[in-house]
Amino acid sequence: AAFFASNIYQLKKNIFEGRIKKNTNIYSTNLKQLLSNLISIYPRQRPSINSILNTNFILIIIIYISIILN
Repeated sequence: AAFFASNIYQLKKNIFEGRIKKNTNIYSTNLKQLLSNLISIYPRQRPSINSILNTNFILIIIIYISIILN
């Protein structure tokens, strides 16, 4: 789970403030940055789907998956 709290009120606060669990050692720096941008509390600062799909590491994943599926 991205959001963690000891009670429902703290969970709500963490979600509204965009505070995620910091145990992200298993994620790449690129993915952590993307996730951080996606949960921005300011909607205008969140990336569009086009900008996400044009991110280098996402493009590499798309190419890799298309090679596997073909």
